[in-house]
Amino acid sequence: MAKTLVSNAFSLNMVEESNYGICVETVSLDDVVNAMPKSVIGHKELADSLASSWEGFVFNRESVTLGLLDTLFVIQYSGPRLPEGATSLPEGAKVKYLKITFII
Repeated sequence: MAKTLVSNAFSLNMVEESNYGICVETVSLDDVVNAMPKSVIGHKELADSLASSWEGFVFNRESVTLGLLDTLFVIQYSGPRLPEGATSLPEGAKVKYLKITFII
């Protein structure tokens, strides 16, 4: 069964097969929300800071294995280090949403 996840990171260690091609595309917050992904965001402050934009952004650190039919949305944070306990993004911080899919 295909999985749809949202994370704060992507690693090649997440991919179960080494012969997949990886497609990366920039998407909007609405695209992420409409896909209703399961959160596997492993950075608590980032999850808490984004929760106001969608309640599905929750801290949930767990191991991830991705297969050919799976989709991973990645939240790419750019900005100063988030302080412990942060619940909002600092001034000047930016977030970009990426969609990772696989091809043969």
